[in-house]
Amino acid sequence: MHRIKKIKYNSPEYQKVLDLRDKILRKPLGLNLFDEDLSQDKDQLIYGVFSRERLVACLQLVPLENNIYKLRQMAVDTTFQRKGLGRKLIDFVERDLSKKQTKEIVLHARKSAVGFYKKLGYKIVSEEFIEVGIPHFKMHKYL
Repeated sequence: MHRIKKIKYNSPEYQKVLDLRDKILRKPLGLNLFDEDLSQDKDQLIYGVFSRERLVACLQLVPLENNIYKLRQMAVDTTFQRKGLGRKLIDFVERDLSKKQTKEIVLHARKSAVGFYKKLGYKIVSEEFIEVGIPHFKMHKYL
């Protein structure tokens, strides 16, 4: 059984989020998350999926203007990928944001993840661009 919950900035669970983001999103690119300025995380919504006490997936949301949020830093532990956890996490977050009268979610998807987001109803709204050294597309979804 997996449970999804909001995570407080600077909590022990937040440290697990940083470790997972570094392992899944940065190390494969030869980067180190802990070399980055993480201070902006304090103003973001952070969600995690737990299998018992182990964090197995996470994402963050940046509040923008006009009830729009930017989804970022989505990571699913490699041993839990392709098991529907990413979909469950996004479904949970979209329901939670809908309660806040959120109108739209935007994101920068790695080219390799575009298919995943398309299946969830997100649409590409930009040309390909490079971010953290790899191809990305801006995508969005109206809630």
